[in-house]
Amino acid sequence: MSNFEGKKIIIIEQNPSQKDYLRALLAKDGSLAFCFQQETTCLDNLLQLDPELIVMGAIPSDRGIRFVNALQAVECYRPVIMFSDDPAIRK
Repeated sequence: MSNFEGKKIIIIEQNPSQKDYLRALLAKDGSLAFCFQQETTCLDNLLQLDPELIVMGAIPSDRGIRFVNALQAVECYRPVIMFSDDPAIRK
């Protein structure tokens, strides 16, 4: 049994193939993935979904940081995994 079985996980990803890949990967472990293309739409649905984890696709680092700050503002202290193509993140 997976640690993610039955868990609600939010995916924020604009690339349809990446989104489908992440959703399939999580579904394989028994989790329920909710997908959004925009951070703002995710925030609008966050309280109702009450996810265990948030996975963010490769978005600009400033948008990712703003999103994490917005999560803290609404007192949502869930783990966030961020993928990034931004070389500044590596520093």
